[in-house]
Amino acid sequence: MAKPLVVFDTNIFLRALINPEGINALLVASLDRFVLVSSPSILEEVAEVLSRTELLIAKSVRKARRRAHRFSAPTSADDFAGG
Repeated sequence: MAKPLVVFDTNIFLRALINPEGINALLVASLDRFVLVSSPSILEEVAEVLSRTELLIAKSVRKARRRAHRFSAPTSADDFAGG
């Protein structure tokens, strides 16, 4: 059986980078199940967008927030009770 043809726009790659646990990352990780079809304009856009410094900063901020949330202490009695 032939593998399905798919076209990923820039948004798929961008969201996979920003949220490595999301559905877009799962799609990118599953590329061996598809034949990825692209064009020079899509590839140029992906390269340009992913090279932006702001994306790297946003990813770092998101990671820091997740880590801080995991280690934050309960602030009220309700937090201890799971409320």
